[in-house]
Amino acid sequence: AMWASVRSRLQPNSAGSRSFLNWIVNKMNSLAPPPLTPSDGVGVIYSFGRGNHFQLGLNDADDRAVPSYARSFQASIVSLACGEAHSALVLNTGRVLTFGWNESGQCGQDEEADYAWQELEQPYPQELATVSQLHIVQVACGARHTALLSAEGDVLCFGNNALGALGNGTEVNHNVPMPVAALRGKKVTQIAASGDVTAAVTDSGEVCL
Repeated sequence: AMWASVRSRLQPNSAGSRSFLNWIVNKMNSLAPPPLTPSDGVGVIYSFGRGNHFQLGLNDADDRAVPSYARSFQASIVSLACGEAHSALVLNTGRVLTFGWNESGQCGQDEEADYAWQELEQPYPQELATVSQLHIVQVACGARHTALLSAEGDVLCFGNNALGALGNGTEVNHNVPMPVAALRGKKVTQIAASGDVTAAVTDSGEVCL
């Protein structure tokens, strides 16, 4: 209840909110899994650019002008994508990790995240538990939505849906991955996303927008 009360008073783009969120993250950093060093991992992330919503995965909201080590994994990275202020990656084990701004649900963490501040922003890569039973092979990010492709050829989308980017026939946002029903029965082999658009290519060469 305390976190819900605090969050209700925050305005994500205000200077006061940014300072308060940074303070929360600093206090919570001890809960994050210890990062491996670059030499420890098979898959290594280096990120750079704007970091105002933790989209660099570096546990802070600072910008970086040069590539900076973010995290290592004991698995190779097979797909990586960046949205307006969130990022996502897929490991060769089929796991998906997301980080950055989650105000529309584009990081895929549901409302029952461990801490209320995680619902707004994720400061470091965290596994997307809601698709742990699937083997994901590709991720694509639009401005504020995310699309996943499974090894079986299914597409799941989540995040901002104001212009129909999730492909479910509504304009309702989703904060957890939802299958694109209109693509069932089609084996999708590739996906792409940009802005408020998602696209898929099937094994027959059909392009679905």
